[in-house]
Amino acid sequence: MKTDARYQQSDARIQNEFLKLVKTVGFDHITVSQIVKAAEINRSTFYAHYIDKEDLMEKMQLATIEEVLSDLPKLSYENLQNASVIRQRIIGLCEGLYQRRDIFQLFIGPKSDGKFGFRLTNRAQKEFQNNQLDQRITIPAEYVNAMTGSTVINLMVTWMQRNFKETPEEFSEIVGQIAPGIFKNLLNM
Repeated sequence: MKTDARYQQSDARIQNEFLKLVKTVGFDHITVSQIVKAAEINRSTFYAHYIDKEDLMEKMQLATIEEVLSDLPKLSYENLQNASVIRQRIIGLCEGLYQRRDIFQLFIGPKSDGKFGFRLTNRAQKEFQNNQLDQRITIPAEYVNAMTGSTVINLMVTWMQRNFKETPEEFSEIVGQIAPGIFKNLLNM
């Protein structure tokens, strides 16, 4: 069903109208009725896609994060020792954020649900765990996740909040000076 053209069209309308409403009235003031009306769909169509507006926001945020991560070189212990792979990953991440800057700024802005930073941090932690990097450290993984998540994520959020003042290349250089040293210290490389 999710590959059906009508389903995809409805989903696109729901998401587009939802984003417009977030920009204009803010997440807290949106109702499912407003989304349904704006997207010109039935209420049952909305519920075929999402549980509620919170589910819609979460899925949109996670999908956007996944879009950025999908083209990056794989994260692994070996790759963290390769300066070229680290650089490619940082540049790809910065370019992906920049290409989607409007939606990322909306997600971190005051009209959003306030959970984007948390979701971004959780996804970064999952990436770390999925690649078994947490098994190569001597301190509890929760502390590593908190530190790496807060450092890298806060750098990205700060760049977004500064309205992407630096170019992706300039920001890549900033992250490239900070992130590799953190991982080398944590992983005893």
